[in-house]
Amino acid sequence: ADGDTDTASVKLVSSEDTEDVAQFNILDDGPSAGLTDAEVDKAQLNEIELTVDESALQQANPADNVADRVSSADFTSLFKVVGVGGVTATDLYGTDGAGSVDYSLSLTNSSDTTVSGVQSGLFALGANGAKGAEILLSEVNGTIVGTAGGVTYFTISNTGTNVTFTQSENVWHSDATDHDDTESLVLSQLNNVDVSINLTQTVTDADGDTSKASVKLASSDTTEDVGQFNIKDDGPDAGLNATAVTDAQGNNITLTVDETEGVDSPADDNGDRSSKADFSSL
Repeated sequence: ADGDTDTASVKLVSSEDTEDVAQFNILDDGPSAGLTDAEVDKAQLNEIELTVDESALQQANPADNVADRVSSADFTSLFKVVGVGGVTATDLYGTDGAGSVDYSLSLTNSSDTTVSGVQSGLFALGANGAKGAEILLSEVNGTIVGTAGGVTYFTISNTGTNVTFTQSENVWHSDATDHDDTESLVLSQLNNVDVSINLTQTVTDADGDTSKASVKLASSDTTEDVGQFNIKDDGPDAGLNATAVTDAQGNNITLTVDETEGVDSPADDNGDRSSKADFSSL
């Protein structure tokens, strides 16, 4: 009542942290890579196809839609992208602000460990059209490569969300009765563990934090696949020279034999009672 005072203090934070009674923290807000679940579900039901055709020259879309034996498809719709579907920059990058978005391919098992020597379900074309060695998959500098016996048969590469399937050597086709039959990439488990070719979105915010989201383009568990990689056969093409056939129909190619003993010209031009003609022009 007469105005005397007394004080007691604690050190909330000090340079001698053994005396501190409080701690002040700021939690970071990281980026958030993501998938558009509805679009992924649709792609798993109706896979996005990349088809190449072994026939000479570029074929009609959808096969070879880039160039001869080169086909591509865009998987953008499967990922969260700023400005699409109401996704904002804050949704993707967080409050630290925008950094970058990158996309990459990988070949991994279900533990996200990089693997190689994965069976592709496609086979090299052997001697005389026989079934050759199985083509095995590996990842080389961000590209999925299919090889057999040291020969590259195809590659799968990407530029952003655009994935490209390129064939460099013919493969074996199982149906010899169909000159246009299709063989498809079908991965097998490796050491009894599922494997997959993945397309991964990596979002980096302004202070370097990262977040990742992936889809399986092809895998040993096909229910999760969002892509399909096909190779159409190129068969033989028998045909006629229409002009020469028309000429022969108007002026028949004649083979004449003569029963008279001995060779009689112009009949018997291949010996007594034997005649020959060449129809290769037809």
